[in-house]
Amino acid sequence: MLSLVLRTYGTPSIRSDLPAPKIRRVTDWTNYGDLPGMWALINPSVFSQHGIYERDVLEPRSREQVLLVYYYSAYYRYYSVFV
Repeated sequence: MLSLVLRTYGTPSIRSDLPAPKIRRVTDWTNYGDLPGMWALINPSVFSQHGIYERDVLEPRSREQVLLVYYYSAYYRYYSVFV
């Protein structure tokens, strides 16, 4: 009887066992799973062209923080609708 054994060798390509550092060094070649894929490199989003990353956009924010963003942006005229 033949048994199928799936054994893993080496280091995984995406390190899910290590947390990603807040500040990355140039010499750190470890993939923590937070790097953009090939599609994001070929077709960058509007946000990334302005230095805003996806993790910043998807971060949950309080109502006060959202109101401050509207207050200091070009959409100040809509600020009174939310207050």
